[in-house]
Amino acid sequence: MNYFKLLLAVFFFLSFAIHADAQGKGNGKGNGKGHGKKEHVKKEKTNGPPAWAPAHGYRKRHIFFPEHNVYYDSQKQVYIAKEEPAKEQPTKEPSKEKQPTAKEIWNITKELPEKLKDIDLKKAKQVELDLDGIDDPQKLFDKHLKEFGFKK
Repeated sequence: MNYFKLLLAVFFFLSFAIHADAQGKGNGKGNGKGHGKKEHVKKEKTNGPPAWAPAHGYRKRHIFFPEHNVYYDSQKQVYIAKEEPAKEQPTKEPSKEKQPTAKEIWNITKELPEKLKDIDLKKAKQVELDLDGIDDPQKLFDKHLKEFGFKK
């Protein structure tokens, strides 16, 4: 008999627990208390092509933006942007010796480079480069400028 009472007590306890848990979940019509509402949290995209890329993606690894001196490496998902040299202040006396040109500086970042923030890259001139086995497309920058044009 004690076994029956224990079994009956467990049954009522579980029935009450399930009923209590079901309260507040509502019937989908809402009860005015906001139960069941899910907040929409915009997740930052971590994989896949950037927002400016075409829906079908690219067949080539490197995308060159010749008007902006920037490459995009779709495999590493990084931008390779040429840093523009600071403009020198004119001096009163011109130098007779030719000054050496500054070494090119390339910044590699996961984030969109600052100089492209206001550019619609979907409409910008893009060139898919066939550079099998090359990790540093900027080493061919002069060749790419001659071949595809550029903006100074």
